[in-house]
Amino acid sequence: MAERRFSIIATGAVLSILPAIAVFLRFYCHLRVTRSKLAIDDWLMLGAFILTLGLGIMLIVGGALYGLAEPTPEGWAKTDYVWVTNNAEITTEKVANFISTIQSWFAGI
Repeated sequence: MAERRFSIIATGAVLSILPAIAVFLRFYCHLRVTRSKLAIDDWLMLGAFILTLGLGIMLIVGGALYGLAEPTPEGWAKTDYVWVTNNAEITTEKVANFISTIQSWFAGI
């Protein structure tokens, strides 16, 4: 179980760091190397990076608080909904819902 948790945290970290490097290099090359102005595609890339960073944070928080990569508790009967039994799952869901709301704003939905 611990291996899954650490792999989720590592995935969240790597998938947050690599896009940060790509966005930094893009802005650096546009502003310093080619001395060209930033265009709309640069700003869209920055917005996509912010969303990606949010998802990476969700993975890190969910993995660190045991909200992800854990068995899902079952309801009391076959017709019941799944009940949340610990605070880590609640925190992970709050972060996921926040990221979904931000994505909806960016997408204009």
